[in-house]
Amino acid sequence: MRPPIFTALFALGTSAAYVPVPIYDKGPLHKRQNDSAEVCQMEACKMAAKMYLSNFASNYREIDPCTNFDVMVCGGWREKNEFRPDQSSIGTLQQMDERSEAILRTIMEAPYQSNNSYAGQNLTLDRQNFDKMISVYKACTDLDALKARGLKPLQDVIDNFKDQYPVEKATNKTDVEELTDIMLWLTQYGVSTFVGAGVSADDKEPDTQVVSIGAGGKTLAK
Repeated sequence: MRPPIFTALFALGTSAAYVPVPIYDKGPLHKRQNDSAEVCQMEACKMAAKMYLSNFASNYREIDPCTNFDVMVCGGWREKNEFRPDQSSIGTLQQMDERSEAILRTIMEAPYQSNNSYAGQNLTLDRQNFDKMISVYKACTDLDALKARGLKPLQDVIDNFKDQYPVEKATNKTDVEELTDIMLWLTQYGVSTFVGAGVSADDKEPDTQVVSIGAGGKTLAK
């Protein structure tokens, strides 16, 4: 089990300006030193404080952080999180990933929800993008269809691979043309080549998607 010890350390170190975190001395009574500090009353601060405190041990005020910091900040998290039969480890990042998958599954299995911020062509494109995601989701979760197809898709890839890498050169294409065709073929199967391309959020405008092109993960042999 990997409790959020590093998350707690990071949170305690970076959130002091937003969340009232007690500062203790080394004495057994753990006297609070910063009662006069201004306390953030924003909802985000309250939610963050609630989350941090929920991970603390229930008796954290009685624990000396200088000798048992791990139990103090992670005791509550350990009490609320147990291994499932299919788990060999558990951690906060894994839990976040599982929650994200649950949210995505809810979206994929629910009807399309119109986005009020879109209108006209943008709304049409938003619906089309949603329909594409639904098609991909259903294709990946339709186990009966996947079993019916069996190994044929893999066999098709192998046969196509043979065409891309023939034992004897049987085309009139130049080396550059052949290399381009091979790179395009590998890219459509998600294999990294000399050049990589993808779509991601713009660093300056997160709501905008941009196409990025850069060096891939393969290099030419010496």
